[in-house]
Amino acid sequence: MSYLFNEANPLGGTGGQFSGKNKGVLLSCTSATNVDLYTYNQSGRTAATRVGILGGQTLLVPIRIWGISCGSGVTAAVIA
Repeated sequence: MSYLFNEANPLGGTGGQFSGKNKGVLLSCTSATNVDLYTYNQSGRTAATRVGILGGQTLLVPIRIWGISCGSGVTAAVIA
């Protein structure tokens, strides 16, 4: 059996940057806010993508990310 994701690695604080292979990000929020996801492509170019998240909502975003920036109240994990 093949799984889409193997593990979730939590990010501490209000974001940060990380390296390594990942397949997406899991976001959970206690109050409405915006989250900036820093994406990259195979050539290494990065771009910021803003995602709006409602309070009490959990999102699974299946994109490779390089970093994240968010306010308080957001719990995030990198999906590998």
